Amino acid sequence: MRWHWLLLLTIGCSKGIGTAAETVVTDSAGVQIVASSGVDRPLAWRLDSIFALGGADSGPASFTKPTPGMVTTAKGLIAIVNDDHLVVVFDTLGRYVRTLGRAGSGPGELQYPGYLFSQTNGGIGVFDFAKEGLVEFAADGSPLPFRSLRQLGLFRGAIQVENDSLVMSAQRPDTTNTGVVRLVVATSRDTTALLTILPTGKFGIVDLGCVKFFGEPPLFTPSLAFNWRGAIIAAIDGAQYQTKVFVNGKLTRLIRRAVALEPATTAMVERLYPKGFQVSVGPGAPPCQATVAKVAEQMGVAPVVPAIDEVLIDPQGVYWVRRFAFPETANRYDVLDSTGSYQGTLELAGPIAGFPTVGSLMVIAPDTATGGHRLVGYRITGR
Repeated sequence: MRWHWLLLLTIGCSKGIGTAAETVVTDSAGVQIVASSGVDRPLAWRLDSIFALGGADSGPASFTKPTPGMVTTAKGLIAIVNDDHLVVVFDTLGRYVRTLGRAGSGPGELQYPGYLFSQTNGGIGVFDFAKEGLVEFAADGSPLPFRSLRQLGLFRGAIQVENDSLVMSAQRPDTTNTGVVRLVVATSRDTTALLTILPTGKFGIVDLGCVKFFGEPPLFTPSLAFNWRGAIIAAIDGAQYQTKVFVNGKLTRLIRRAVALEPATTAMVERLYPKGFQVSVGPGAPPCQATVAKVAEQMGVAPVVPAIDEVLIDPQGVYWVRRFAFPETANRYDVLDSTGSYQGTLELAGPIAGFPTVGSLMVIAPDTATGGHRLVGYRITGR
């Protein structure tokens, strides 16, 4: 079935182009600082539905649990890790193309896929937690040799790959800074850490009764988030509203907005996990479920709620920065042009999962029919 949805966004008084009065640009030791006002301005853009995938009774689109890390785009294709831990590929109109991988431990076989990525040559890959490395496929779908990443440390959330180069967030415990998280750039020649986050507060073994794990910081601790496009890496590494922009590995720009931080409390943990707390313990096994009170007791709470938690770069070089949101609140994305100047804010039904083409985006939206989620593609008009 082809879905045609229309989403109208809140209309402001203009198309949201930043003005000199709202954005101030300064320089500090060769690093450009772009600071915009903290006052939100709604954008008068419209999103017209192109496709909706997920929730089907059977077939390739029968998945119900897509997440942003399980979706990627490559040369006119959209790849999704489905509920059976296989990679399903569609075109940008939502039509099925092929399925990649199968269960197993050999080349092109998956055990516990954790994060999808794509390359400009059309190749698609996935980080496999169980195999601790990359399972990759060429543009025609044929499997490529497995690449182990054990030497880089424990995978911590995101990875992007291009030929022999990769960027990933990794945790590599050592004797002095247990739980240090680094933004790692690795090539066949060397490995560089662009950013390093040191652990703060309570940090150690978390015992939820049904499972124990090590290496989780307090709740609401800022995560290291990044996006890589061409020569540019944009990254977030703290609670403040700030995005660091690296060009060819060099810090060149800081993008800021004057957004106030909110103190974090244990009561907010209920809002963070309104349906309780679950930990996946592996494919085929039931998840560990724990009370929110137990989680707060074991993990602790950071001092403040982060202002932002994600940054994306679209095909036009525009930055999309997500404001921290609880499950019951809308996903707000600040749109900043390629220079870092604030244009305006969009409210969406879910997180952005990627940009299939210039002028389009995908959203992970709630599916009331199944109680799960589906992947919805939109064409942007009015920019």
